[in-house]
Amino acid sequence: MFSLVTTQQTFAFMEFATPSVPSVTGTRTAKMQTVKPATLPPQQKTEKQTPAISVSKPASPAELSNAETDRKSILDRLRQKARCVTASSTKTRMSLPTGCFAIDQELLQGGLRADAVTEWIADSDSSGAAALSMAVAANCLRLDRLMGPIVIVDTNHSFFPPAAISLGIPADRMILVRPHCHRDCVWAIDQALRCEAVAAVWSIVRSRLNDCDARRFQLAAEEGCTTGLLVRPASARGQANFADARLHVKRIAAESAPQRKADASCSSRLGTPLEVTLDRGRGHSRGKRVWVQIDDSARLQSIAHPQTRDAAKKDSHDKTTAVHLASQLAHPKPSSTRTSPDRKRRA
Repeated sequence: MFSLVTTQQTFAFMEFATPSVPSVTGTRTAKMQTVKPATLPPQQKTEKQTPAISVSKPASPAELSNAETDRKSILDRLRQKARCVTASSTKTRMSLPTGCFAIDQELLQGGLRADAVTEWIADSDSSGAAALSMAVAANCLRLDRLMGPIVIVDTNHSFFPPAAISLGIPADRMILVRPHCHRDCVWAIDQALRCEAVAAVWSIVRSRLNDCDARRFQLAAEEGCTTGLLVRPASARGQANFADARLHVKRIAAESAPQRKADASCSSRLGTPLEVTLDRGRGHSRGKRVWVQIDDSARLQSIAHPQTRDAAKKDSHDKTTAVHLASQLAHPKPSSTRTSPDRKRRA
C-alpha cells in the first residue's frame, strides 16, 4: 500500500511539473541560426607565387668604365679626407726634445709627444734606462712652456732623490708618491697624467700592465696633455702596449772611450755608452739604434758605434798576428845545418 501511494505521488508530480517546463528544443532551434564558415572572395585568395627569375643583360664596357671611375673617385675623396685628418693631427702635435739630437731625429722624428706615454725597456737592472729617462725628463723641465712639477711614482720604494738632482731635476719641482700596491700605483699614474698642471710623470713599473691599464694611461696623457715616462723590465719588451714609443736601452761595456759626434773637443768625462733601440713607434721604422752617453753635466751626447770588449780583443789579436808575420818575413831565420854524424847516419 505504501509503495502504491508513493508511485502515484511520483507520477502526479511528474504530471504537474511537465507543463511548466518550456520546450527547450523548440526554443533553441528557433533562436540558433546557421552560421557558415567565412570564406574569402575568389579575388582575395592568396596563392603561393614563385619568384620570377629576371635575367639581366651583361654590362656594357661603357658601364664598367663608369663604375670603375666612380670607385676611383670615391677612393680619392676618402684619401683626401684621411690626409686632412692626418694633417690636422700633425699640426696640433707638440713634441718635447729629449736633449739628444740622435734620439730626436733618427728614432722619434722630432722628440717625445707631449700628450703621450713613452716606455723605456731596461735590458737589465743596471742597463741605465732609469738614468737615461730621468735625464730626458730633466731636459723637458728646462723648457719654458713646462712650468709644472714632475710627479715621481716610486712603486718599489727605491727612488733616490739626490741621484735625480744630479741628473738635473730641481728639488723644488719633484713630487714623490709611494703607493702601497699595484692598484694604487695605477691610480696615482692615471691621476697625475690627467692633471694639466703636471709637467711630466716618471715611474718604474715592474709589474705587468694589462691592456686596460695601458690604454688608461694613454687616454689620461691625452686628456691632461702630460708626457709620461715609464721604465719597464725586459720581460715587457714583447708585450702589446698603447704607448706612443717604446725604446730599448742596453748598456755596452766598451774597451776605450769612443769619439763623440757633436763635440769631440769637449774634455768632460763620459759615462758608459748606452745603446738605444726603437722597438715601437707610430710612423717610425723599427730596429733603428743610436748610441749615447751621459756626461758630467747630465747632458746626453751622441757617439759613434762603440767598440765592445770582444771586438777589441779580436782586433788586437789580429794586429798582433799580423805584426809577428811581418817580422818573420822581414827577418827570416837561417836554416839549421846538420851535423856530420847525422849526415853519416843518413848515408
